[in-house]
This record gives sequence, C-alpha cells and structure tokens, in this order.
Amino acid sequence: MDTEELEKHLKRESKTLLLLIEFEGVPDLQNDKELDDLRFSYLKELVFAHPAKSLLIVSDHHPRNYRLRALFNELKDEGRFKLSHTLVNIPSIKTTMEEINNIAHEKGFNIENVLVAGCNTSGCVFDSLPYSAKWWAKAGHFTQIILPMCGDYEVNGVGPEKYMKSFANLHNKIKQASVFRNTEVIADLSRVMYYVSGQQLSRKQLSGKKGAKWQLIDVPSENGDVFGELEEADPNYGYRFATTRIE
Repeated sequence: MDTEELEKHLKRESKTLLLLIEFEGVPDLQNDKELDDLRFSYLKELVFAHPAKSLLIVSDHHPRNYRLRALFNELKDEGRFKLSHTLVNIPSIKTTMEEINNIAHEKGFNIENVLVAGCNTSGCVFDSLPYSAKWWAKAGHFTQIILPMCGDYEVNGVGPEKYMKSFANLHNKIKQASVFRNTEVIADLSRVMYYVSGQQLSRKQLSGKKGAKWQLIDVPSENGDVFGELEEADPNYGYRFATTRIE
C-alpha cells in the first residue's frame, strides 16, 4: 500500500459488513414457513435491536423479494429507528469481493470484519460465490457465519438430519480451507462482534484499541476483559492463548 492509499485508508471509517447471500427467494425455503420466519426474526433482531446500529448491509436480493425489500424500506427510516445502517443491493453471483470493497470505499468505509448469512450454508454462504465467507476470511477479515439466519435446500435429508449434514459440511470446509483462525460460526447474536463509529467492540464491550485482536474465545481472567491470541499448541490440551488486558 503506497502512501497515498494509506492516507485514504486511515481517513475511512472501520465498518462491519453484513452480507446477505440469496437470503430470500428460494422456493424450498419459502415453503418452510417456520424456518423462514426464524431466519427473518434473527435478521430483524440484528438490524433493529442489536447494539450494532451502523452496519454496511449488502444483499443480492431481487426486487421481487418482498420481505427483504420491505425490511430495507423500514431501515431507510433512520429517524424512526435511530439507526445509521448503510444499505446496498448488488447483482447476485457476478459481483466480486473487490467490487464490494470498492463500494465501501466510495461510501467512506473500510470493511474490517464480516457477518454472513443466507441460503446453502456450506455452498453459497461459505465458498461457492466470489463474495462468499471463505474469500473474506482468506483475505484476512474476521468472518462470522450466523447459523440461525442460514437455510439449506441442496443438502439431502429430512428435518434435523439435513441441518446436521449441513453443519458437518461447513465444519469440514472451514477446516479444509485453513480459515479456522478467523472464521467463527455464530448461534447466539449476543456473541456477534462488530464496529461502532470506527471502534471495535468485543463480546465484552469496547476494546479501546482500533487495531485490537478480536476475542475469539472466552478467557477467564481476574483483570477484566481479555483478548485471546493463539500462541502455541500444547500436545495434551491443544492450543494455549496469550492474553492481553484491555485498559
């Protein structure tokens, strides 16, 4: 990065990207009303009730997808909800990660960490598209896949069996892609990590350090909040973590 680009980078606000991949419109999932309602319930909680009030939300939905279209229209009413989300609708499949980054830069943001949800968890959500979760993780972004906001239609199986297979496929693909260190699968929105006004927030509130490490695990400490940094492997207990106290 040359000096001019570095100066531009430093002037832009650090931002959390919420990426919705084929979130609505798949017939098999729309016919499963309970699952579809669950996914939209979590999405509404994240964008309306969660402390992350200023996300860059990028969706590849089609204009005919009325539930997402209605939700986006609500989010545009910033005064009503006291939110400042930035909304972007992209063409599906053909858009690249670089193009999404360019959109963010044009709006004055640096994408730091990424939240991903949508349809086909171990496929489109994780690695089948040029802007899937795997490629953000490979590029060094801390990437969180929000499981209750995902659905599957390509995995065989009935009822819970389908989602057992889907999660197993996702786990294996994360392992094969060697992105365990900066990919996390989220089941509880209280564990989502994000940026507010350019400042990084962990699960235990403000880190106070713009370039701090994300807290990937909960580390017991008598000194308050800590961030875990992978240090070395122990043959008996797996990995040890170096901890840094947050002042």
